[in-house]
Amino acid sequence: NQAITLHDASVFRVSNTYRLMFFAKYSFIFQVLGRIAKLLLTDSRFSQQELAHFLGVPVSRLKVILLGGL
Repeated sequence: NQAITLHDASVFRVSNTYRLMFFAKYSFIFQVLGRIAKLLLTDSRFSQQELAHFLGVPVSRLKVILLGGL
């Protein structure tokens, strides 16, 4: 019963800018949580599309909560 927020897919999109161990760790964590979390949140429609693509989950699994303030 977890809700997690994944802000972007940069670790996948520009993986060559990260150290191998960092990439491996985050890739594993994102893949596992993407499959077991009850609710996946992200903060933009672009990130929603990117994360769905790289995690192999339907876009409908990622709910967009736009950032903002009053």
